[in-house]
Parts: sequence; C-alpha cells; structure tokens
Amino acid sequence: MNSKLARRPKVLVTAHDAGGGEILAAYIRANPKSDYIVYAAGPAWEIFKRERIPSRLIIESRSRIRTIIARHRDAAFLLVGARWYTHIESMALDEAKRLGIHSVVYLDSWVNFRERFFYPQTDWKKNLPDELWVGDEYAQALARKLFPRTLRIKLVKNQYFFAAIKRYRAARKHGTKSDHILFLSDVSDAAKRALAETLAILAHQSPPPVVRVRFHPADDRNRYDVLQKKYPAIEFSTERDLARDLAGARMVIGVDTVALAVAVLCGIQTLCILEPGERIMIPFKEIITIRRISQLRRALQTVL
Repeated sequence: MNSKLARRPKVLVTAHDAGGGEILAAYIRANPKSDYIVYAAGPAWEIFKRERIPSRLIIESRSRIRTIIARHRDAAFLLVGARWYTHIESMALDEAKRLGIHSVVYLDSWVNFRERFFYPQTDWKKNLPDELWVGDEYAQALARKLFPRTLRIKLVKNQYFFAAIKRYRAARKHGTKSDHILFLSDVSDAAKRALAETLAILAHQSPPPVVRVRFHPADDRNRYDVLQKKYPAIEFSTERDLARDLAGARMVIGVDTVALAVAVLCGIQTLCILEPGERIMIPFKEIITIRRISQLRRALQTVL
C-alpha cells in the first residue's frame, strides 16, 4: 500500500436522509485528504451514487450496524447526517460512543435541532455526539443557544451550497433559458396546498406558465396526479441535479425546504408559502414570505 495513503485519516460516514446525504457528499468532495468509508441508505444512497462516491448499502438493523462500527473502530471519527426519518444514524452513534470512537453529527438545516436527538425526552442529552458541525453562522448561533455549553459546536462551511451554485452558474452559462416556475415539493400537506393555490392563480393566464414540480426524495410521486389532470401546465421534473432545475427557473416556490436557500443564493426570486401561524425557518431575508393568497397573486404577477 502507498505509504502516503496509509497515513490518511480514516473517516466512517453514515447517512440516510437527503439533507444529510447532500451535505456529507459535498463535504467529502471538498475534503479529499481523508479515507472515507461510506455506508448509506435511502435517499442518501442515491445521492452518493449520483456523486460517484463509493458507498455500501446499509440496512436499519442494530446487529448489522454494530458489526460495521466494530469493523471500523480504528476510524479517526464517525461522521453522520442528522437523523430524521430512520434510526440508522442514532444506532451508529450509539455504537461509536460505546466503542470510544469520536462521533460527529453534521446538522443539515436550521430546524428541529434538539428533536433530532429525541428531545423532549428527559434523557435526550445522552443521544448527543461528541461534536456537532453546522454549515453557517445562523445555525452556529442557534446550536449554541439550544445545546449544552459543554458540547463542541464547530462551523464547517456547507460545501453543498457552494457546489450547487457553481453547477447552476455553469448551466446558465451554457444558455439554459429561464422559462418555468419551479415548485420545490416536500412531504407535507402544506406543500400540496401551496402548489394547488399557485396553479389556481396561474390558470387564469393565457397561456399559463409551466410549473415544474421537483419532488423531495421521500415524496409520493403520485400525490399530484389529480392536480395535473386539472392544470395541464404542471410538469414533473426528472432532473437528478437541483442546479439544472434552478437554471431554467424564473421563480422558485416552496414551503420550508433547504432547497429554497440554494435558490436564493443563486439569485433567483424565491417565495416561501407559510401556513397560518408558522414562521420561516430558513434565515435568508431575501426569501419572500407569503401568508395570504393576495400576496401570492401579487408575487406571481412579477414573473408573468
């Protein structure tokens, strides 16, 4: 084995959710001086494949995860995405702490920080890693407010944002025309209501502009079939890369997904449609918050 390669620190990586997969894949791309051993599942598995980062499929099994962590107990540290839909990351953290492996969680957004570690259970703090990484100053300030002072919180710039913006600019440079309104779906009922309201307003235009729906990886891809029959101007994106959908968008609309942050950082007019009593969790003042139909109607007029 090459002696230089042998001295590279070994980092064990585990992810399931899309947010964690994107941010960890981008981190690996930007920091090639370590030897990454990646185990992934769900949307994260597809993201690592897309990014051509070698990874191994992991299943949600305590015994299987215990075996994997023990096999790589010589790792410098375990790096995981913040758990949300599955317990894979939590199991990996438990095993790493049991074996004395340094554990790191990279928080991928600005919401539900403590809840990802089973807050408000009385013993939730025992689920915390040795170290938390956050991608920007907003998340760092919030984490310092919510977590114990003894927990190390490190600012590690979100390379996913930088990579997406770079790909967006490249696509625009090659002549992609801004023609559709991009709707960023998520798994919530609020997203479905927001899309229906948007389509209803645009249906009065002749011809109505195309609304391209980009599905969240955890979405049911049939959930908007009824809307498609009612509003023919809707289309469903098959792009694997968010940047390519953004490159053809004259406006971006969503509820409260991290992809809205990417859109506004690319300089695209970005709307966040909020339910009554809710507040936006993405800390970018350039995002236009919509609380009433009249506000949405006025905002859509700017791109018609």
